[in-house]
Amino acid sequence: MKKCEICIKEISTDTHHINSTSKGGLNKYSNRCELCPNCHRLVHTGKIILEGRFFTTACNPNESEVVWRNKGEKSITDLPDPEVWLYNEK
Repeated sequence: MKKCEICIKEISTDTHHINSTSKGGLNKYSNRCELCPNCHRLVHTGKIILEGRFFTTACNPNESEVVWRNKGEKSITDLPDPEVWLYNEK
């Protein structure tokens, strides 16, 4: 099991692309994060905004954090809110 990079719960996680591959995002570690199903849904419904993955040390590329915010909070990176891909609700 892995930890969700937002809520830090140790649970079965989904891999999420921070910048969608359909919009040119790469399938690289720097563009992926592990999310629990609940946080994954919150990202896809726009309630949580992923700002990106930022590396905390230049020496160790494995030391990084996903920076995120709740909808309505100020962006620390001054990036605009991304387009939101909504689940098909039936």
